[in-house]
Amino acid sequence: MPELFKQASAMAARSLDSRDPMRERRDGAHVGLGNIPPEIAFLGAQGVRPGVLLQAARAARQCGAAVDEVLLGDGLVGEGFYYQALARHLRIPFFDGETAFDEALDPAKALATGVAPLTPNALGLRAVVAPRGVAIRFLIAAAAEGRSAAGLALTSPRILGELVRKRAAAKVAEAASSDLERRDPHLCAHAGPSWPQIACAAAALSMAAALASVAPGALQGVISTLLWAVFAAWIVLRNLAVAAASDSGGAETPLEDAALPVYSILAPLYREANMVAKLVGAFEALDYPGIM
Repeated sequence: MPELFKQASAMAARSLDSRDPMRERRDGAHVGLGNIPPEIAFLGAQGVRPGVLLQAARAARQCGAAVDEVLLGDGLVGEGFYYQALARHLRIPFFDGETAFDEALDPAKALATGVAPLTPNALGLRAVVAPRGVAIRFLIAAAAEGRSAAGLALTSPRILGELVRKRAAAKVAEAASSDLERRDPHLCAHAGPSWPQIACAAAALSMAAALASVAPGALQGVISTLLWAVFAAWIVLRNLAVAAASDSGGAETPLEDAALPVYSILAPLYREANMVAKLVGAFEALDYPGIM
């Protein structure tokens, strides 16, 4: 893979800490055109009105988000249009699935980094990229310096996600169903209760049955006491967790992408077809590695 994109994909995991200064008047009416971040400034030559770019730049500064994510997340520009325009600006082909992925494709890594290797092909393409945030800025700066991006094709995160899921559906399903068990079998209920747990449950049931036959009222009292003890312990645990969080002393070191927890988001809909496009767009705008 070209050294240029190795650097870009590494930078994609970092936050965009150094943004260009945005000198605004106090009334917020004007922002200097020269201060539009490069991640969207190139769109001016692609027919996008300066007012749209200024609106995205101002909103990104207010909420502290990457300006390209604001532009796309707010629907100011379509994702397909943006990435096709970016490909033209970088002078590299736009990828739409015409070349197969390499057999060694790791779907989770591809979606987390925005990089997927391709099989050898007549076009000479070695990888497809779907950059975001700081990686887009890096590629634009590299193109301005005349650094070659030969062997790369560019696509949108949505297209990359669809193609990766289609190409590696079995791997994605396997990771979703078995990854937790592989990481820590104790957190998975697939293995069932352990022998000590079964023995404790059997002993408790035996004691309860014996007590019920001798003194039913006493059994009710024991159960009530145990429930109150669990409730009190839960309250104490919550208070201790709040106290520990407030006394943490400073910001924690951010985790590497591979160490972040895995979440599944369920979004049930009923007679809300008009909301699907907006909901999908909101999911795709989430800044979390491995969004599928």
